[in-house]
Amino acid sequence: MTRFAAYARVSTRDKQDPSLWFPSQFEAGRKRAAELGCEVVCEFTDEETGARDDRPGWSELIAEARDRSSRRFDGVVLYSTSRLSRDRVSAGLFERELRKLGVSVVYAHAGADSSTPEGELTIGVLQVIDQFERSRLKRESRRGMRQNTLAGYRNGGRAPYGYKRKTEPHTNPIRAAAGETKSRLAIDPDEAPIVREIFELWAIKERGVTAIANLLNERRVPCPTATNPRLNLDPPRWSCEFVVWARLRRERRFRWLVGAVGAAAMVGARD
Repeated sequence: MTRFAAYARVSTRDKQDPSLWFPSQFEAGRKRAAELGCEVVCEFTDEETGARDDRPGWSELIAEARDRSSRRFDGVVLYSTSRLSRDRVSAGLFERELRKLGVSVVYAHAGADSSTPEGELTIGVLQVIDQFERSRLKRESRRGMRQNTLAGYRNGGRAPYGYKRKTEPHTNPIRAAAGETKSRLAIDPDEAPIVREIFELWAIKERGVTAIANLLNERRVPCPTATNPRLNLDPPRWSCEFVVWARLRRERRFRWLVGAVGAAAMVGARD
């Protein structure tokens, strides 16, 4: 009897509940294995997007598959092709490596036998559709974020230094009734004066960024990392990265988009 490893994945972006989706995928996998006269002997899971190849659960499965002498399975069963990957090239490479290791790959809802040319064609078409669906959702998500920005709303993340997030009821009445909110940027009365001072020191008094950072540190002015728990700087200190925003890498990767109803400016044209 062939031993199968069941692999299940949920995407964090889709807000799927692992406590519901993992058992559902495993149940379908066990049913498919039983139809083939096999059994599922171990399970692997991931809560990651299908666009990533370095998923912990899948990496653990591959590592065990490479150890022919001690691995617990000879096949892998998945709920559908989209659970393996939403990138058709990655999916093909995963399947190819497992086949070379003598591990078969079976999908509970593909409706095809991957050991036949017709089955390979069907699975290949499904993987192309998986990638198309991911690309389409990515495009629609970006379109929504663009319109949200043009309307003057924040798409998420921490407010830039000098600003704070100001929440208001969601523009959709149904979502607003459920307690959902949207946010705009408003000037932070505590941080905005620091931004104006940095601008004056740099643009008018022609101080260098290192000199400005040293001056702020000498005065023990709280820097952006002071409110960011992910940056464990003790004590939090200013550095050139937080002084010259024009040099941040995000400016090189993205094109700035100015909303019709943006946040108030901290430095006016006369400054």
